[in-house]
Amino acid sequence: MSNKILGSFLILIIVLTLVIIIAPQLGGFAGKENKTPASVVTPAPEAGDTSAPEISREEAEEIAIALFPETDPESLDLIIKTDNGRLSWEGKFLTTEKSRVLVLIDGMTGEVFFFSCCPVTAGRPDEPVVTMEEAYKTARDYLMTKTDGMGLVLTEEHYKSISTSDIGSVAGNYDFRYSRLIRGVSSINDGYSINVDAVSGTISVYHRSWDTDEADCRGDPNPSVSGEEAKEIIQKYLSENYEEIPGLEIQFPVLWWADQMPDAGAEVPLAWKVSFDCDLYRSQNYPWNASGWVDAHSGEVLVCNYYPEEI
Repeated sequence: MSNKILGSFLILIIVLTLVIIIAPQLGGFAGKENKTPASVVTPAPEAGDTSAPEISREEAEEIAIALFPETDPESLDLIIKTDNGRLSWEGKFLTTEKSRVLVLIDGMTGEVFFFSCCPVTAGRPDEPVVTMEEAYKTARDYLMTKTDGMGLVLTEEHYKSISTSDIGSVAGNYDFRYSRLIRGVSSINDGYSINVDAVSGTISVYHRSWDTDEADCRGDPNPSVSGEEAKEIIQKYLSENYEEIPGLEIQFPVLWWADQMPDAGAEVPLAWKVSFDCDLYRSQNYPWNASGWVDAHSGEVLVCNYYPEEI
């Protein structure tokens, strides 16, 4: 009887030994860890998944190269990104002439809503080759390829040179801004920005923004506060909040839907933009204007963009 027990015990020991030796080779459930990588299955995007662009990388590359045929294909770098809830392809590349290009392509529709082309500054002439009139026609013609121009108004046109620390100032760009009209008043945020290279006469910057819901501009488009009153309000605000401002010059206000205003809430305010400058701002290498925004109905100063302490 004891011999049978001993035999059974020996058989059990042998079986356990085999299990210990063989089990690791059968999938890594015992002994050392199984190093064989498991297959990774990426689930297909669900319908309506905004994280998955409708436009593929290959399609985005084709769009970018069609926009700039002189693209150096090896320099093209594309990434998918989300900006203000908009899924887009961001492309950065060089042209064969080494100009630096940035392009943004809507990931769902394929629309190019922004591009900029920064030319090589070395060798550029100091003064424009293209006139303002020629640049205006170029910008207007390009705009007409994107829209019929209805509901837009030209709100800005100026020339700006390019300045660098190594070569100084050279010929730059003509900048044009066509603002969207909402109930007869310009939107500060929506519209088309088009820049024309003052040397080549080509489009150097294009940007289309069309985000404001017209229903949010529901206030009376006829101001209760006049432009002259808004100017006086900013004059008083500056005198109460800043020391004497040498050379202060306040320009006549312009009426806007202030849809770029921080903390505007659900309703976009109708506001006067009161631009101004001073000796300090005019003395800079890149002179610019400050601005104050006045609610066109309540007369409240919504914001004042004047920061002399940062200069």
